[in-house]
Amino acid sequence: MPFQRARGWWQALQLWCHQAGHDVALAVSAAAKRLPGATRMLCDGAVWLPGHGRGRSRPAALGGGPPPAGGAAAAPAPALYSHGDVVVIQGLLGAAELHLNGRLAQVMRPVRPADPHETGTWCVRLEPCDPEGAWLRLRPARLRAALAATPAHGPCQGADAIGRLAHMSPMRDVLRGLGAEALCALRACGRRCLRLDHEMGSAAWRTACERQWGSKSSRFHLTDERSAELARAFPGASWRQLYHSHMSAAREPFGPRHLTELSWGFNFTREAGGVGLMTAQIVRFEDKSESMGCSVLHMRGFQPLPCRLHGSVLQIANFAPHIIRRLPSWEWQIANSNVIFLSGPLLPVELSVDDTIRSLHLFPDSCLLGIPEDGP
Repeated sequence: MPFQRARGWWQALQLWCHQAGHDVALAVSAAAKRLPGATRMLCDGAVWLPGHGRGRSRPAALGGGPPPAGGAAAAPAPALYSHGDVVVIQGLLGAAELHLNGRLAQVMRPVRPADPHETGTWCVRLEPCDPEGAWLRLRPARLRAALAATPAHGPCQGADAIGRLAHMSPMRDVLRGLGAEALCALRACGRRCLRLDHEMGSAAWRTACERQWGSKSSRFHLTDERSAELARAFPGASWRQLYHSHMSAAREPFGPRHLTELSWGFNFTREAGGVGLMTAQIVRFEDKSESMGCSVLHMRGFQPLPCRLHGSVLQIANFAPHIIRRLPSWEWQIANSNVIFLSGPLLPVELSVDDTIRSLHLFPDSCLLGIPEDGP
């Protein structure tokens, strides 16, 4: 259990903190006692805090400060933003919008309402490559600046001792050993722990990103190049916010852009005649074709095939429907009983036969294509 492991870390943390002050030791002890309780981290854009009554709990937006005194969460005040500001999306309740909670976005421009008495909206984009047609329009209450100055209002008891600990590498090492769930639980334990995470948790959250993304497809790995891309896309965002933004993005439903922007490997199933690399190939989906009026699949040995997306089902020509699902690697699978398509690392449009073979081995789920990991 993650919280049982976290208790051990808290005990080690108390030993490191003993010389730094009694207040910090008390804060850590309180965190250890509360961790095994009802606190749990949900990857749905909210951290559920322990309730004050039997069977009750209250949600708090990811990355936000502690709820105000009195228990009820106050509605966020409308904020003004400038072009390029990084914000966190929050408070969306619609079934088709829940996956956006916790996502990082960049403000592009305001949209003035026709009625001066109405609240305006803001256009934000989720990715730097998103065209203007893909921008979202959200009200100010659904956005929160990513660059929060402090996690809590005013100094808290023991803040001086925590400040002295900020330069102690053992404290950072202890936090770095915690998983994301334990770090979230730490934040939920109280103001002292929230400040502890705020002051010294950056390296721990980066490590959590490396662990989580490192277990996924290679295009999600936290390389130096990927780190620079994230810094350019969301300047000033914390590693904790980047972690939760990726978790929210992993719940995004499949859309037309996934077809055209990702690389796809293809093979027949064994029952339909698939023979590993002998029948596998790299295929390409083209955006809406003027001649066909829909997306088009290009693959070797076939004429261009029309494709139509209906939620989690892809219809290709007159073949049996193809079911879409997301894999543990965060890649996509489109399959029926005869064929299977897998998304993978970004590849050049034109590939030689040798390059195709090497590229198919780069797909993290190539075994689903009937390709052995140790070679042809």
